[in-house]
Amino acid sequence: MDKLDFLVESYKSLIEIYNDYLNRIWSRFSILLTVDAALAGIFISKWFEKGLEFSSIAILIPILGLILSMLLYFQSAQDRFIIRRFRFQLKELRIKITKFLDIEEELSANCYPFMDEELEKKKVFEDLTSWRCQLITVTRLPAISSISSILFWIAFFIILIVI
Repeated sequence: MDKLDFLVESYKSLIEIYNDYLNRIWSRFSILLTVDAALAGIFISKWFEKGLEFSSIAILIPILGLILSMLLYFQSAQDRFIIRRFRFQLKELRIKITKFLDIEEELSANCYPFMDEELEKKKVFEDLTSWRCQLITVTRLPAISSISSILFWIAFFIILIVI
């Protein structure tokens, strides 16, 4: 195996690992978000059914929801860090392949066309159904939703204590 074959195979392998990792992230996010939403549903239904009372069960649900949301946040923030690292490694491999082939212009990321630098150059708002907000990206969404859940559970915990 020569150097070019090695670099190309490394690139393909990293793409496969990256895609598998993204699939695991979304599966984990879906499961944790579903459990968190179920806890919120149970809590809110009990609230409307019996009213909020300061009891061990009434306190337990927000505490479990808060712990689950914090777990989701920690995982999401670390996942985003790892995703950015994968993207950096892919870009580095593309640069090495470009240099090996003695091409002046960097090869486009055919398997992953949306590097952060490339996205900044793209149009942000095309129409109502096609836009991009740098603050709310697909890879940031799990962390953002978990922060929202954390705030939701803290608010209900405070309401329980005040009432």
